Order: sequence, then structure tokens, then C-alpha cells
Amino acid sequence: MLTCLGRACKLIVYLVAIVFGLVAPLGCETGNAWRQFYRSTGAEKHLQIAHVEDPVIRMVEWGQLETAGNEVQRYLDENKLAREDAGVAAGYEMDRRWLESVRVRDEPGTVVMLGSATFESGIPTGPDDRSLISLASEKGADFVVVATKYAGSVQGYQTVPVYSHTNASVTANTWSQSGWSTTTATGQAGTYSSAVVPATYRRHANTASFWRRITPEERAVLDEVVRSKRGD
Repeated sequence: MLTCLGRACKLIVYLVAIVFGLVAPLGCETGNAWRQFYRSTGAEKHLQIAHVEDPVIRMVEWGQLETAGNEVQRYLDENKLAREDAGVAAGYEMDRRWLESVRVRDEPGTVVMLGSATFESGIPTGPDDRSLISLASEKGADFVVVATKYAGSVQGYQTVPVYSHTNASVTANTWSQSGWSTTTATGQAGTYSSAVVPATYRRHANTASFWRRITPEERAVLDEVVRSKRGD
């Protein structure tokens, strides 16, 4: 089977790498990061990709991704295979284990991963993340498998407004028909400035894989790409 064009377990490798050490830089929010960190598998080059009006966002537990990665690695170890040597049949089996781990009911041969994105941000993603839905629609994904987890905190700084004021009094001499008089008024004068103070920021790891359902004809084309790359 072709997932990630001959590398059926690329997603697993990527997710496992993320679980044990996130690679995207800090500071990005979900509004732009899905697009910024999206990485295509190249499958779209062999498919007729069309806009999907309402892609399904499937939230899973982060632990399910770890289980999926372990299942795929177990298969490779049992069969003494390197990921680079995985052919069509091995790809089908690895995809089956991965899909079952994240509780996707589609059969391995009927879906293909189009791409993935992973990053840290200050907020966790969710099923209503409009930027994620928009990107999935654009890429032609029928469903997206998404997970998020708290990734600790980092120390930093933030700029806060500061208001300072001083008391002031003004004395004035005024003339009226009764003669000169002295009037004193008191009040406050204030100014705004800014200050940089220490701050603690919560971080969240967000990851998503974008999947498309394909026809038997498209599957045959993708499988042939795998065979040609392996020289089968």
C-alpha cells in the first residue's frame, strides 16, 4: 500500500518523533501554524484532488498516537523490516495497525494520508479550529486525525502598560467687582508608559494528519508507484 508514497509509516515516524521531542519552534499560534508547518506526502501528485466542503475533524488522545507508533514498530521488528523496505503488503498492514489504534474504521486500502502538521502553541487545538478546517478543505482531506496535549511551560517576558501620576496644584489671581482674589485648584496629572516583566507561558503540542478516501483505481496507481520505487 502507498501511504506517504511508498513510506506507509512516515506519519508514525513523524508522530513518534514529536511525542519524544517536539520540533516546531515556540511562539506560533494555531491560526497560522497549520499552514506554516503542513508537510505534504506527495500523494496529491497522483490523485484528482478536489475541495472538500465539510471535512471531519477526529480528535484522539495523544496516547493513541504513541500506541499507533509502537504497533507499527512492533510489526517492523517482527518481520525484520526497515521502513524504507516496506512494500505494498507491509504498508497495508502498518496502516491497518495505525488506523485501528486511532479508531478510524476505514480500511487501509481505501484511504491515503495527504500530509501532516505538528507544532507547539500557547493554546490547544480543537474540533472547531477554523484554520485547521480551512486547510483540510483546501487540501482535499475527507477527515483529519488531531491530537493535542499540554507540553509544559516556558519562562519569558511580556510588555505591560504602566500608568503613573503626580499630584499638582495651580494658583491663579482673578479679578471681579469685589476686587482681586486668589484661587487654588488641585488635581492629578498622569502618563502611560510600558514595562517588561517576567511571565510564564503554557505550551501545548498540536498535531494533525490529513486523510483522503480514494477509489480502487486511485489505489492501484499509488500501489504501482510504490512498486516502481522498490523495483518490484
